[in-house]
Amino acid sequence: MRLAYLIFVVFLFSCSQQNQHSPLSITENKTNSVAESTEEMKSVYNDLETVSAAYISFLDGWKRKYSTLESVQEKNELLFHAVKDSLPYFWTGTEWDFNGMSREPQHGQVACGYFVTNTLTDLGYRIRRIYLAQQAASVMIEKLSHNKVKRFVGEDLLFQHLSDLKEEHVVFLIGLDYHVGYLIKDGSKVYFLHSDYINRSGVKLELAAESQAFLASEKYVLGRLVLP
Repeated sequence: MRLAYLIFVVFLFSCSQQNQHSPLSITENKTNSVAESTEEMKSVYNDLETVSAAYISFLDGWKRKYSTLESVQEKNELLFHAVKDSLPYFWTGTEWDFNGMSREPQHGQVACGYFVTNTLTDLGYRIRRIYLAQQAASVMIEKLSHNKVKRFVGEDLLFQHLSDLKEEHVVFLIGLDYHVGYLIKDGSKVYFLHSDYINRSGVKLELAAESQAFLASEKYVLGRLVLP
């Protein structure tokens, strides 16, 4: 009963339609809060099987909520909070490996492509999960943005494009030279959610402008993530 209540609270915070930040998400004044909330999660869910059960319960609740929404704006907002808040809460710290294919947070290892396609499948996207994870990032992004792709040389032009957008909350897929992940515009902040190969550090949410993996790329392929 306690576990169900905790999951329900997590779901309510992460799916808020009033631009309220979950205590489980990164905040402007506390950039290490995802790492801290992950440790909190591990202390609440005291074994990995319980983490997986909590994640499955969250996904079930998210899909039920999504199915009740009618407007595109509400659905996009729900998707935004799932990617910005809930996925990092469960997945942060899951290890990276080039051959990693894990379907469960905090279990095993997960490569960057599989992290994206696995979590998209979890959120209800009907995609060729394994095939897309093994392709160039541009193939995945074209598929999931309905071929509305923009390409940039250098991060400055990319950041300027994002700054010019009027929308406050937008989820993109971003392809780097040899990497892929989610790019999340949250007001004036731009976050990169990915399974980081550098030092095999694994899944993390970080400011794109401070991400070593992000800034190491010379070229970027950007596509706005369509709804499931």
